[in-house]
Amino acid sequence: MTKTKKVILEQQAINRKLWAKENGRMHHVDANKLIAEFMGANPFRESVNEDVLSYEMYGLVENIEDGLNEKHFFLPSEMKYNTSWDWLMPVVEKIENFGYEFIIAESRCYVKHNTDHSIEELFHIETIGSKIDTTYKAVVEFIQTQTKDKDKEEALKYLSDKGYAVGSLWHIDDIQQGIECDDDTALKILNESLESDNVCEAVYETIDYIAINEYKLKIKE
Repeated sequence: MTKTKKVILEQQAINRKLWAKENGRMHHVDANKLIAEFMGANPFRESVNEDVLSYEMYGLVENIEDGLNEKHFFLPSEMKYNTSWDWLMPVVEKIENFGYEFIIAESRCYVKHNTDHSIEELFHIETIGSKIDTTYKAVVEFIQTQTKDKDKEEALKYLSDKGYAVGSLWHIDDIQQGIECDDDTALKILNESLESDNVCEAVYETIDYIAINEYKLKIKE
């Protein structure tokens, strides 16, 4: 890949991030890549120095068949998850196979847990766009939620294995549910609160009390 092409691709990625920030949702090129990886599409790089990945969609999308004009590999920009039900519905079916109820009603989508233990709504989306656009957004929302949950579980396991207590983590949501502020301010408030002398002293006093009274341990001199 020439340096010029690489610079262009990097700028395109920056432009998509700016677009996503301005519009409050992931750009369809990045969203298509996210969906393809969720569906288990195999990535393909034409050369060692090639930064752009295409994905093998054969077997994942029903209308991709062998023939004179066959095309099995697609760049995210070429994928049709956001425009074709033939591409999108297999994704919805995979979500349902994970034990979720995916309800599509006009320009509304509802995603719920669908097990014997829970029918709790995970989230719902309502737009002024088309039915396929709303469904596409709901699919992306589901995958992003699952990815975040998986990343969180892996991070917690890593910290726990290293000896850190992760049973009672605080989040900016704990601040914002009672105080109107942006994410950065909420995080500052949370950090300053947890690092204050009063909180630290209370934690150490509680540690000593539990160690002595519940576990019958001796405090080091």
